Amino acid sequence: LYEYRNEWKALSGSQAGVIVRQSIQEMIGNLIKEEFKAEFQKRKKSDSEIPFELFVDYLASTFMSVTSWWLNSKNPLPPNAVNDIYCALVIPSLKSNFD
Repeated sequence: LYEYRNEWKALSGSQAGVIVRQSIQEMIGNLIKEEFKAEFQKRKKSDSEIPFELFVDYLASTFMSVTSWWLNSKNPLPPNAVNDIYCALVIPSLKSNFD
């Protein structure tokens, strides 16, 4: 993914970049929906009031924010470090809402 950072930077400042980002986020959201819907219903804590659609949007938008930050970074981290950052952002939320 990082090999396309120049294309990302060119797009990110344009209206087309907004559309591309939204499209990618939507695709990621659809993948998350397919993968987690049954598990979400089964393992959600009974006192959690987080709707599934918000859960999906949170995971997908956080992924896009981290990815965008990484691709725009002047001194990028290696992919495994970026993955660790994403996990540090979302895992506490997942743990607090699921059994």
